[in-house]
Amino acid sequence: MDNTVLTKSDREVIEMDIYHIVYNDINWKFKKSNSKRSIKVMDKKSDLIDFMINFMDGKKGTVKIHKMDGEIEEERTYPRKEDPISSKG
Repeated sequence: MDNTVLTKSDREVIEMDIYHIVYNDINWKFKKSNSKRSIKVMDKKSDLIDFMINFMDGKKGTVKIHKMDGEIEEERTYPRKEDPISSKG
């Protein structure tokens, strides 16, 4: 039996929605993890990041921004004050 006690901060991280910005050989997609549908599709990654910043305003979640090869380039937590100091982004 696991007797691990989660702190309030740990529980909040677990409850956060996870989003991804990924490239699919044609364009960039912003989508929620485990969702088949994209929230937004754009030609330029920078435009999609701008859209994501506005989309995440007032929401709680983490966004994993991928490189064209699929590797995670950056991870951002929203609201930004929730972003762990040790993370890149």
